[in-house]
Formats: sequence, structure tokens, C-alpha cells
Amino acid sequence: MVDRKLKFAGLSILMTGMFLSLSGCIGYEPPKYDDAALGTRAGASIASRAAPSAGRIGLVINSNTEKSLQDSKSVHASLGSFVLVNTAAQQDVDPVYIHARILAALKRRYPTVDIAKDLSSSAAAGNAVTAVVDVRTMLGKLSGDKTKIDITLVFFDRSRRATARISAHGEGTIPYPAWDFRLQQAADQAVAELEGKL
Repeated sequence: MVDRKLKFAGLSILMTGMFLSLSGCIGYEPPKYDDAALGTRAGASIASRAAPSAGRIGLVINSNTEKSLQDSKSVHASLGSFVLVNTAAQQDVDPVYIHARILAALKRRYPTVDIAKDLSSSAAAGNAVTAVVDVRTMLGKLSGDKTKIDITLVFFDRSRRATARISAHGEGTIPYPAWDFRLQQAADQAVAELEGKL
């Protein structure tokens, strides 16, 4: 009987640690994203056009994507600061995961993807088409909350005119118990939708 109580107490402590590791981000606020970071006010006419079929493209990582990446890094580090580390949640917010998936999807569609600092340097490198990638993540906080990811690609020609815009969305519902944020589930869904539009 005592042995059973000890096991239950140990499990309770472990569960409490897991919950605290995830809900420790209750004060979490998503980054403030900026629509101007896309570099254009792409309207409905651009939104309806297909992604270009160029064999080689430049890729510009915009400030919203950088904010999303830094946000994941911050949450990842914060989860590692607890006495009992929720490794499942930590792995779920792997800062590289989303961005690696997007890059892999682009490389499946385009043989060469050159990372560029901005539109000018991409054009100077010989890319006829440059895509600006905009990633926005919003983590849920508690069981039942949704973690959301929005990915937008705006394609520009050498004259910096926006020629196409495609967007994708993914969601994951935080389970009960709240073991992780379901960020990778949301990422997989968003990248699959994006890839279907490329």
C-alpha cells in the first residue's frame, strides 16, 4: 500500500512538473507582427495568381519570420529552465523545425533556392524571381487552446514587382494533459498546404 502511494506521489510530482513546464508560458504573448514586412500591399489580383515556375529563386527571410524564430528560441530556452524539463514540449518548439520544412518544400519545387539578404541582392545574384517568406506563429497556452501558424510567400520579379502571393495556415489543439504546444502539427499542416500551392 505504501509502495503504491509513493508511486502515485512520484507520478503527481512528474505530472505537475510537466504542466508547469508548459503553462509556465501562460504570460506568453506572441510577437507583434508587421504587415509591411512583406514588402508590398499585395491585393486580390496578386493573391489569385500562381507561384512562378522559375528554375531558380532567391529567398528573403523577412522580419516577421525572424521574430517567429526568436520567439521559438525563447520558449525553447525557457522550458529548459525548469527543474523537471518537459522534453516533449521543448522538442515541439524546436526553432529550426518550421523553417527547415519550408525550405525543403521550396527545394522540392525549385532546383536552386538561394538565401538572400534582400530583393536587391537577390536580383544582383542573378535570380529572376525572389520570394519573401513571412512566418507567423502564435502558441496556445492551455489545454484546448489552438497553436496557429501562418506562412505567406510573396514572389517578386527583378524590378521588385510582386507577381504572386500564396498563403497557408496550420493549427494544432493543445491536448489534455498539456504535454506540448502542437506546434509541429500546425507546421506540418501549413507546409503541406503551402506545398500544394507551389
